[in-house]
Amino acid sequence: MLTSDSALLTSEEPTDENIVQNINAKGQLESDGEEEVEEEPLPTTEEALKSAELLSRFVHSNIENDNLTRAMSYIHNSIRDCFYNKIKKQKQTKLTDYLH
Repeated sequence: MLTSDSALLTSEEPTDENIVQNINAKGQLESDGEEEVEEEPLPTTEEALKSAELLSRFVHSNIENDNLTRAMSYIHNSIRDCFYNKIKKQKQTKLTDYLH
């Protein structure tokens, strides 16, 4: 005859000490599993433009999907506009620059 209580898992009543040990052990496991990830620096506008040009050439020469080629052209043009606007802002002088 089988009794249902024989397969029942039991545990002792948790003590404050056991709770603290469990929390500390859990915290140690979490900190051991986390590696510090160094964030890569953000790409420059020039790097993004070069990448967009490369990807655009690839898409236009290898993928026969009009929606994708139009989207790639839009992305490439947007990055190129960003690049030229940045250059324009760097070169743009103010009227007050001539009044010294």
